[in-house]
Amino acid sequence: MIIRKLKIILFAFLVTVSISACSEKEEIPLDSLKDKMPSEINSMFIEEIGGIKQSLKVITKNSNNPVLLFLNGGPGASIMGSADKFTDKLREKFTVILWDQRGAGRTLELNPPDALLTVNQMQNDTYELIKLLQENFNKERIYLAGHSWGNVLGFNIVKTHPELLYCYFAMSPVVNQLESEKRLLSKLMDYYRIKENKTALAELSSVQIPHTKKEDLYYSRKWLGYMEGSWFKKTWLFRIFFLNWCDTWFPVWQEIMKINLTESIKEIKCPVYFFVGQQDIQVSFDLTKEYYNMINAPSKDIYVFPGARHEITEEVPSQIQDIMIEKINSNALASQ
Repeated sequence: MIIRKLKIILFAFLVTVSISACSEKEEIPLDSLKDKMPSEINSMFIEEIGGIKQSLKVITKNSNNPVLLFLNGGPGASIMGSADKFTDKLREKFTVILWDQRGAGRTLELNPPDALLTVNQMQNDTYELIKLLQENFNKERIYLAGHSWGNVLGFNIVKTHPELLYCYFAMSPVVNQLESEKRLLSKLMDYYRIKENKTALAELSSVQIPHTKKEDLYYSRKWLGYMEGSWFKKTWLFRIFFLNWCDTWFPVWQEIMKINLTESIKEIKCPVYFFVGQQDIQVSFDLTKEYYNMINAPSKDIYVFPGARHEITEEVPSQIQDIMIEKINSNALASQ
């Protein structure tokens, strides 16, 4: 029992560290690179985006490489302290940009807690950041990748400014989260009926879709995590962490639930490549595949990882990176 409690405390500590890792206090702007661009970069930068200071990390073995902006999941999450596993190969072929979006990581530290948090504002931030990257790295276009929530930002760029992109990499994308949540709840109910878990069934039976209160989302994620083998999701620590997250982000989550790419984006005017875990039910694998089949694009492909779930950048990072690098090599999209 003592060991288990220590594991819980250690997990919480690691979450805190990952959020604040790499948050150097120096506020260095990107344009400091203009006069003398180093070949190899592994540094943090601060830029004013959307009227607030926002934190970036640039990682590359060669700054002449094409720029790849990675939009991580969340919202409200930072991957600065855990991205090495997913970027160890990419940094050889791309200039990788990691970003603490507003409300996350170092960007959260740099700003007052009431900084505007809406889907529209964060989509505008994304466009502004891409323009900054084009200017400072002297690129006409960039590569763009999004994981989970990051696709809410990424697909907006695909829709409004495809001319800025060589291509788009969509990983575990949010396609139609309202329908996805309905399918998830149905699967969870079926699973816990078989298990005869009365506590799970009682809590899941209280969930309303669309979610009207933060407990709706909490119970769904609690029992999804437990079904997938995460004992932590049933602890009081996870409840505190998740409901605190909801205090900030639940209004944004309700906005996300209104997004339906099958209605809003039926044609994509740049190449698009999907990466999906076949066991992903947090954002429905089946919905993603249906969306992939319906869209028109100048070039498209879908890569399915049979044993993977939602967090494919952690589960199959090497395979994903190999495919992304193959795209740049085979298509020669990144002319300098």
